[in-house]
Amino acid sequence: NPFGTPVSAPRPGGGHGLRGVADRARLLGGAAEAGPEGPVWRLSVRLPLKGTT
Repeated sequence: NPFGTPVSAPRPGGGHGLRGVADRARLLGGAAEAGPEGPVWRLSVRLPLKGTT
């Protein structure tokens, strides 16, 4: 998403946003990172694939 893009009002929910994403990734043995990268905001989630050859 380019910076400066208007955002609608937050939707009601029970989530914990990016912290929740990171917590869940960690529980699965992975990692999550979020932050600005140039003119956009980037979210990266890495999860291990079990049972692949």
